[in-house]
Amino acid sequence: MINLGSLTKEADLSGFIRQIEKCQGDILFRTNQGDVLNLRSTLSAYVFAALAGKPELLYAGWVECCCAEDAGQLGKYFVNPIDKP
Repeated sequence: MINLGSLTKEADLSGFIRQIEKCQGDILFRTNQGDVLNLRSTLSAYVFAALAGKPELLYAGWVECCCAEDAGQLGKYFVNPIDKP
């Protein structure tokens, strides 16, 4: 998995979710509490979108993907990506 890091506070969450729909592999959001959401799942995407009201969870979590191509498509949404393809 490629760790993309944390979302920027300026990230357009609806645009981010739309971009995930174009990705080929799984995109995981992990919270610092140990929760994992597969953002390719519609239900998980709704739960993730609801985190906009809980910025302490949204910005403390990080996103991982399994494909370098997906990392390239999503990179603009992140601050200081930990791993770059």
